[in-house]
Amino acid sequence: MKVLGLFVFAGAAQAAALSRAKPQSLSNITIFSPPSDYNIPRTLYARNEQLPNGDILATWENYSPEPPLVYFPVYRSKDYGKTWKELSKVQDTANHLGLRYQPFLYYLPERIGAFKKGTLLLAGSSIPTDLSSTNIDLYASHDDGATWKFLPNGKYFYIFEYGSFFNTSSYSFPLYYRISSDPENFASAPDNKLIVSSGTKPTSSPYVVWTPYGGKHGTIIASSGTQSTLFINKALGEGEWTEIESPEAHSYTRSLRVLEGNGGRYLLVNGGGVLQGTSNSVTATVMDLKDYL
Repeated sequence: MKVLGLFVFAGAAQAAALSRAKPQSLSNITIFSPPSDYNIPRTLYARNEQLPNGDILATWENYSPEPPLVYFPVYRSKDYGKTWKELSKVQDTANHLGLRYQPFLYYLPERIGAFKKGTLLLAGSSIPTDLSSTNIDLYASHDDGATWKFLPNGKYFYIFEYGSFFNTSSYSFPLYYRISSDPENFASAPDNKLIVSSGTKPTSSPYVVWTPYGGKHGTIIASSGTQSTLFINKALGEGEWTEIESPEAHSYTRSLRVLEGNGGRYLLVNGGGVLQGTSNSVTATVMDLKDYL
C-alpha cells in the first residue's frame, strides 16, 4: 500500500458547528447525473462521510472520458442530503495514472500516527486506463473535507459475500457474517449465513452499519447488491433477520451511514448505480427509521 500526497478541499467547512434543522426523510435525491459522454457504467461505488458540523461528503467511481485522467469527485451537502454541491476533485498527483476504483472517505476521530484528529482521509485505487497495475493510495485533507461499527456487547461485526463455486453459471454470492471480540481474529470466527425471515436471499456487495436506535441492543442494518430492501437484526446478529423496504434503488455495493444525533434515527443510503449500467447516476436517500422499525 502506498501512502502518498495531500490534497486541500476548496471551500473548507467552518470549524464551528452550524445551526440547522434535523434530518428529514428524503427519497432518491440526485447528487450527480453524469453527462452523456461518460463511459459505461458512468458512476459506481458511492461512499460518504459525515463531519462533526453535520455536513455530509460523498464520492464515487467517476467514469469520465479520458484524457484527462479520471478522478474522485467530492460533493458536500449542508442540509442532511437535501441539496449537494461539488466541493473538490481529488486528482492522482502521486502516480498520474487516474484515481479509478473503490474510493473511501474517513474522518479521524482521534490522532493516528502522523495524522491529527480531524484529518479527512480518502483512500482509493490508482490504476491506468489499460488496468495494467494497481496502487492503493491515501490522500489527506486538514480542512474538513471503516467501516467497523462497535456493537454494544463489545464485539465487532464483519459481513462479506461468499465467493465460491465460480465454475457455476448460476452462483449468486450469498451474504455471510462473522462476529468477534477481536477484529484481528475474524479468520477464526464461525461463518453465519444471513437468513431472512421473509425468505429473501440477499446476495453480493454487502454493506453493514449499527445504530443505537430500535431497541435495547440497537439495530444492525445490512444492504446487498441485488435488492433495494434492507435487512435488520435487533439481537446483535443472532437469529433470523427481517427485511424492510427502502426507497433507494439497489446499487453495486450501496453504502449506508447512520447520521449523527437524534439517537441514530436517520439512515443515509447512498448508491452509484449498477455494473454495466447505461443510465447510472449518484443518488442518496435519508430514511427515518421510526417509519421502518
